[in-house]
Amino acid sequence: MKTIWSFLKNSGIFVLGSVLSRAVGFLMLPILTAYIPPHDMGYYDLSLAYLTIVYEGVFMNIWVVVLRHMYDHEGEDEKARPIAGGLVVFSGSVVCYLSVALVVWLVGDFQYFWLIAAYGLMVSVSYFALYVCRGYRRNLEFAMGGVIAAVVVALVNIVLLVGFGWDFSAMYIAGIAGFLAQVLYLEARVGIIRRLKRSDFASISRRSVWSMVRYAIPIGINAVIFWFVYSFNRVVISQVLTLQENGLFAVAMRWGSILALVLHAMSFAWQDIAFGRSSSDGRFFGRASTVYFVALCGAVALVLPWVKLAFPFLVDDAYERALWVVPTTLIAGVFSGYFNFVVNIFYAIKDSRAIIWGTVVALVVNVAGVYPLIGWLGMQGANLSMALAFLFGTLTLHWILETKIGYRFNHALAGLGLLLPVGATVLYFQASTPINVFVGTVAGIVIFAALWHRFRDPLRAYFRQRTARSS
Repeated sequence: MKTIWSFLKNSGIFVLGSVLSRAVGFLMLPILTAYIPPHDMGYYDLSLAYLTIVYEGVFMNIWVVVLRHMYDHEGEDEKARPIAGGLVVFSGSVVCYLSVALVVWLVGDFQYFWLIAAYGLMVSVSYFALYVCRGYRRNLEFAMGGVIAAVVVALVNIVLLVGFGWDFSAMYIAGIAGFLAQVLYLEARVGIIRRLKRSDFASISRRSVWSMVRYAIPIGINAVIFWFVYSFNRVVISQVLTLQENGLFAVAMRWGSILALVLHAMSFAWQDIAFGRSSSDGRFFGRASTVYFVALCGAVALVLPWVKLAFPFLVDDAYERALWVVPTTLIAGVFSGYFNFVVNIFYAIKDSRAIIWGTVVALVVNVAGVYPLIGWLGMQGANLSMALAFLFGTLTLHWILETKIGYRFNHALAGLGLLLPVGATVLYFQASTPINVFVGTVAGIVIFAALWHRFRDPLRAYFRQRTARSS
């Protein structure tokens, strides 16, 4: 029960930050879709897709390694040591990143190239600061940093797009400003750099740095492979279809961020719990995985009716066709989010190398299927290919966990859970908006009542205990 409360508490903090930041992002949809045509939105989204593979490959997600090593230490002074080691690796990655950017600039011809490069660098700095913040268990500051970034991004976009009539380059500048504001806030509140002492860097050995690099390399390779499952589809849409279609797909993916809200919050809370569990606790990981998957399915089923209701009010008519891509985007997000959830189990048991097998399977399935499926089904094919890729990749990871730690996933319960978003999708396409909202409201009430019936006694006991302590 203590684990459940820890998960709910941390999820609540992360959800609060995610809700506020996503709310700001959604309020920007009418402005972005009104001032940026689908073709330009497609170029912006495609540039970020290419950028992602560069910074994740070069920086190797070193921030994840730093977080994992910080969880191995209790005192704040001790936590500074892996930060110092991580900064050494990060600094080397910055040099490599800028070198790659210079070469690409010399041989290529890309619109707003250095804005794109600066965006990628600030994303990486922001990730490092955010994960260090989590390593210090400063979850509230972590969440508020995201809110501040979202507000700054929105304000800069409004000023540049509406006030000065800029083109889509405003989105790059707004992103850079948002990440910078986030980093400055975290430094002011948490003191990430201020906590570091000269002795922390003096204690760094080649062996410790190499140990972090060795741990990071599989994570970086996994991130690059993951790109071919998640972001490569946007490249194919631009090739097989058009940049305009990719712009429509990008807006549909923004609606997928509704699910990402739940995914990120629960994933961060899950990391806090999983990284502290024993590597032999296979039954716990199996139960948690099953519950997580079913919860994601339920979340999609509940969200879809409200998406159909809100879409016309938040998106310009030029992007109307994106409405019909949202359901499959969310279903693909279920498999993507669950795959990442299982990946965190491997991080928890310190076996990041095994993750590659699951991502390689996902890569092969997606690369083999994405071209014919997009040619056959258009943008829907991109989501179907992604869902199948993550499904087969997840089954591979399940098999590895079963052999390593006795992991047991309830496939029957997961199959029943998957019927929820499938049924909601059928309703989304076949029924009117009022019927969708009515069914979604009734389903939400039933689910809330069931959860209240299941957890009301533990909740009452918990709050009685807290009240007794405070008095």
